[in-house]
Amino acid sequence: QKQAYFKRIEDMQLKNPRVVGFGISNRATFEAACRYASGAIVGSKFISLLEEERDAEKAVKRLIEGLRE
Repeated sequence: QKQAYFKRIEDMQLKNPRVVGFGISNRATFEAACRYASGAIVGSKFISLLEEERDAEKAVKRLIEGLRE
C-alpha cells in the first residue's frame, strides 16, 4: 500500500526533492523509502533511542548503527 502511494508521488515528477518521514526504523525501511524518495526522516526512532540513552550523542550513534546494519 505504501509503495503504491510512493509510486504515484514519483510518477508526478515533482521538481522538489521528496523525503519519507514515517515508518523508518532500520536499514530495510530506510532503503525501501529511498527507492521512491531522496531521503528519509527518522524521527520517532530517534526519540525512542534518546529516551533510552538520555545522551544525544549516544542516541545518534545507535541510530546510525541501526541504519547501517
